[in-house]
Amino acid sequence: MWTQKVAPYALFTFQPLAMASSTRSLGLRGGNARIIGGETTTAGQYPYAVSLSDQIGHFCGGSLLARDVVLSAAHCQGSPYNVVVGRHALDSDEGVVIPMKNEVPHPDYNPALTDNDFMLVFLESPVGEDSEFVKLNSDTSNPGIDAPVTVMGWGDMDEADDVSTLSNVLLEVEVNVISNEECK
Repeated sequence: MWTQKVAPYALFTFQPLAMASSTRSLGLRGGNARIIGGETTTAGQYPYAVSLSDQIGHFCGGSLLARDVVLSAAHCQGSPYNVVVGRHALDSDEGVVIPMKNEVPHPDYNPALTDNDFMLVFLESPVGEDSEFVKLNSDTSNPGIDAPVTVMGWGDMDEADDVSTLSNVLLEVEVNVISNEECK
């Protein structure tokens, strides 16, 4: 599922590359995640981008699908946490903080693999009526393999596996689509 400019599903397929870390002590869940070579986005450029945040801090991203539903990675599950809508810089107080109500991971999600690594997060209360939602693409042939897509997140910016330098602001980077076989 992709849009023409931004891959809403990219927060899931990109999670292992850009949004999470294997170090729970850093307040993060999930696998090795990076946004290498990313550029700072403009505040409000991706109004549907959300931060999942617990008592330690930001640990995953997601995309607002509806006023009370977020699409995120299944490897990010584990309540309780809040969903922060409208925050560009993680160290700011901007945006709306809404507790999550429940999580519904894909029924075929397997934590040992990256297949079906997505879930729906339902919010305790809906966001404002003027909120913007990510637009999902129903054309499974677009974008094609090697096509450029833009992904965004607050992920690790360092190429080294043993270093974790997380971005404080929402970043974007253009990458090329790879096949499921190459991804494995």
